[in-house]
Amino acid sequence: FWLKRWSSFCRGLQSRGMFTQGGKLAHAFGGAAVGPLRRLPEVVIRADTTPEIAREAVEKFRGGWRGDLSRSVEELLVTRDFAPDDDEAWLRCFAGEVLCRPVPQVQEEHPGEVHCFLWRTGVRLEGWVPKGFVRPSEGYQFYVCLSRAEGESLGMAHRWSPGDTELRVEKIKPDGPVDLWNQGCLSICPRDAVRKGDLIVAVNEVYGSADELRAELNASAPVVRICLQRPATLNIVATAGDVQP
Repeated sequence: FWLKRWSSFCRGLQSRGMFTQGGKLAHAFGGAAVGPLRRLPEVVIRADTTPEIAREAVEKFRGGWRGDLSRSVEELLVTRDFAPDDDEAWLRCFAGEVLCRPVPQVQEEHPGEVHCFLWRTGVRLEGWVPKGFVRPSEGYQFYVCLSRAEGESLGMAHRWSPGDTELRVEKIKPDGPVDLWNQGCLSICPRDAVRKGDLIVAVNEVYGSADELRAELNASAPVVRICLQRPATLNIVATAGDVQP
């Protein structure tokens, strides 16, 4: 019943011109499109694929982004569009996007260039970008809201020292509430995914003490609101010779 009602509702929107080309939703009275329809990342699997191969494809996809979130990275902000010729070595990126640079570098850097990756609409891209097109990202805070079953762990390992006022994220465990949050962030806002190196500065209404933060994380509250601090990137310096290839 509800499926039929929903289909009828969508057909009505389309007949009134509320769906425009490109998957954007417009106002009923001729207004501008308000933004693209969101979707979660997908793994495309052929219809004739065996269950074993399908499972391998899904696990490979999950392993990719889980691996990225479990390594230490620095964030770089793209300052202007970088649209090189069709060369797989370069990473096409746009002003305002945020790139991730593994620390330490997995590949040796070329003079005046930096090797980065990013997730865009659920697809991982990587390549070289001239340093003149990026700048260090400033530190910032973001928020995470998690739901969990009674007695369930959040699936996030952290470390601290006596007297600390925050907790440092060390590892995200598969299939826990934090891991599920990260899955939802991949195609919508990858920057809000929790990664190794983030600092937990507040949990619900608790802040200022690492011991109290740990106690609140381990409490039985079904909803947990976490404020995290992402450190600033400081060591990317553009040189005078950085130009578009």
